[in-house]
Amino acid sequence: MYARAADELGVSAMTVSKWRKRFMESRLEGLADTDRPGRPKTILALSDLEREQLTRLGPSGEVSSHPGQYLDR
Repeated sequence: MYARAADELGVSAMTVSKWRKRFMESRLEGLADTDRPGRPKTILALSDLEREQLTRLGPSGEVSSHPGQYLDR
């Protein structure tokens, strides 16, 4: 029943079913993220320059002229 929506959104049909149930019970407020147990996520904030430098850095520390060249290894 939810397979088409799940395919379009890239999630499972079970997830779409849960979203629909939460929406039916609480409308839009039901779709908001709720607090989760455990340690909070940490955010690693990089500048565009830092992100570019990290993607150009090879395994031995050399800089590549092709971004992402070493990411497949």
